[in-house]
Amino acid sequence: MAEAFTGGRTNGGDSTNYGFGWSLGVQNGIAFADHEGDWNGFRSYICYCLDPALSIFVLSNHPELDLSEVADVAIDAYR
Repeated sequence: MAEAFTGGRTNGGDSTNYGFGWSLGVQNGIAFADHEGDWNGFRSYICYCLDPALSIFVLSNHPELDLSEVADVAIDAYR
């Protein structure tokens, strides 16, 4: 899994913050990999925190709900 959570590099050497379908980032000092998708009115979001090891899955059929914001609330509650 480490390769999936390792960002690529451009020809110029800059980080792409993207690894095998996962967007990579750091928020509030927590490194994470996330991915979102939708199909026929259903939406999903997964956020895998790398340290501490924590996975958050958010599923919804509400078109205006910010799924990553829901995950952020769960992560803050965990810390």
